[in-house]
Amino acid sequence: MTQVENFKQISGLGINQDKTELMPLGSSQNNPELRKLGYKIVDNMKVTGVVFTYDKAICTNKNFRGTLINKTLSIWKQRNLSLLGKIQIIKTYAMSTMLFMTTNLTTPDEILKEANSILFKFLWNGPDKVKRAAMIGNINDGGIKMPHLESVITAQKLIWVKRFTEDNFHPWKEFMKISQKEDGCEIYNRKVPIDILKKTDMSNFNKEILIAWNKHQKYPTTPEEIGNQYLWNNYNIVKPN
Repeated sequence: MTQVENFKQISGLGINQDKTELMPLGSSQNNPELRKLGYKIVDNMKVTGVVFTYDKAICTNKNFRGTLINKTLSIWKQRNLSLLGKIQIIKTYAMSTMLFMTTNLTTPDEILKEANSILFKFLWNGPDKVKRAAMIGNINDGGIKMPHLESVITAQKLIWVKRFTEDNFHPWKEFMKISQKEDGCEIYNRKVPIDILKKTDMSNFNKEILIAWNKHQKYPTTPEEIGNQYLWNNYNIVKPN
């Protein structure tokens, strides 16, 4: 009798075998004991709208290229909308769909290019007629406040830095530390070279957060800021616990 069955007898809570799927991780993928449990073994699984799979390319296709951005915008193409009207549709429907995925997953560069192409093609009903940089600007500056996708995604990443610096403990914060000391190092208070970040054992999502933060850090200017900065670069990378 398995632990699951023991738990069911004691608590009265059981697993629906017909609806339950297992997606083994790590070394458990080759564990023959899993198949003896009688549950369906899958190589991809959808959880709260996000598809998780072993293959990075499949993950990208299912989560980004498989979203309804293009389909949603195609429906609105049938209406004679102004430029400002189209931008409102982009903000309301397309951006929300895209940002849901970028909040949970790393965002490949090619996906950003494809998404931008779809958004601007919808805006102009074809090729660009005005430089994209001009469209992104404020109305007072001659623009129409077209969303800058890269900046919005970067802002999302920076919010995680704010959460990291808050005075509370969460286990995920341990994976955001690069340490040369036993007590750790406050990574948000220094610039870590990008090539060093890419070599760490942190997840790609965490690397994106730190790279985005490094790009937006300001160099110290006042005596106090200069006195508080780290005077060394840590090249000894310690694996997360």
